[in-house]
Amino acid sequence: HFKEEFKDLKTMIRKAESLLDTGIQMIMLSLGSEGAVFITAAKKYKIEPLKLDVKSTVGAGDAMVAGLAYALENELNLEEMLKTAAAASSATLIKDGTEMGSLKDLERLKKSIQLKRL
Repeated sequence: HFKEEFKDLKTMIRKAESLLDTGIQMIMLSLGSEGAVFITAAKKYKIEPLKLDVKSTVGAGDAMVAGLAYALENELNLEEMLKTAAAASSATLIKDGTEMGSLKDLERLKKSIQLKRL
């Protein structure tokens, strides 16, 4: 959408916040190995990355979106939603190739997810 490369997190967040003016209610920015950032008009969170033995990144972003969708559908509170999304992504990272992360891994990893209010 922006057709530019962002050099720092502050600029990335500022640009993402401009999308909120278009009617978008929430934004999740994947930062790859640096974690993720979640933004709404009222709140911003940095989701800290876990130290993992990454076997494959295939499907990690899709798993994060699936975790968000699950959390929204099941009306989890905001912090549980973010932890579920991050844990779903992390559970996929520790699997080989296109293998999906397991619910057992998701639940285990979810306990270690750290959120930082921005």
